Amino acid sequence: MTVLLIIIGILLAISLPIFALPLTFSWRRDREGVSEWRFSFGVGYIYEKGVRILGFKVGGKGKTKSKDKVETDVKSEKIPTEEDKGVSEKEEPKKQTEKKKPKKKEKKDNKFDFREIIELWAHRQLAKDVIIAILRFLKSLFRGLRINRSELVLWLALEDPYILGSVCALAHSIGHIIPKKLDFHFIPDFASFINYADFWGEFSLRTRVYKVLVSILVLTWFLPKRELYRFYKKQKKAKKKKTIT
Repeated sequence: MTVLLIIIGILLAISLPIFALPLTFSWRRDREGVSEWRFSFGVGYIYEKGVRILGFKVGGKGKTKSKDKVETDVKSEKIPTEEDKGVSEKEEPKKQTEKKKPKKKEKKDNKFDFREIIELWAHRQLAKDVIIAILRFLKSLFRGLRINRSELVLWLALEDPYILGSVCALAHSIGHIIPKKLDFHFIPDFASFINYADFWGEFSLRTRVYKVLVSILVLTWFLPKRELYRFYKKQKKAKKKKTIT
């Protein structure tokens, strides 16, 4: 019994730091349109160029060909001679005589089946329970998120200055509702008289591993697992009957 308690204590001591690891997602875009994102998980991070764990690169984009390799590839291409042209001209009439048989197009059954709608209507309660479980999962997940920093700038120009003024008034009214952590700026351009919009800025969201696991447990708890399994088996049997017929 004491050995079992020691093993459980060791496992808890190892797992607790893992559960407490921070998960951070950050995104940034500058005025020139260059954007970058990063998902960090304590010991490393994932970004658009690959993965880095403890400072070592694990993946990345494919290697591009160097100029020397491109030149050798061009040189290695065979230039067709007059003899090769003569042989190809003789082979062309043979290819023209061999006509391919036209393939028969398979007719697709696009008939309206009213029984499918009846089946979907019969399982409307199952769909409702699944949607409720997903909404509870998202609610639990968003509760665990924290905003580290946020700064978003929206630049807008329109041909009609009256519409742009209305949008400007709406944006300023929304700006009072948005939380202070979300630093939002709206820049209207009344001088360009063109329809154009651009945005730049950065934001960062933070959570922890145990909060994500709690959200997953909420999803698995509220999902109608037996009903989903029965529905899956029923659909599988129906597909088998269709293939046999």
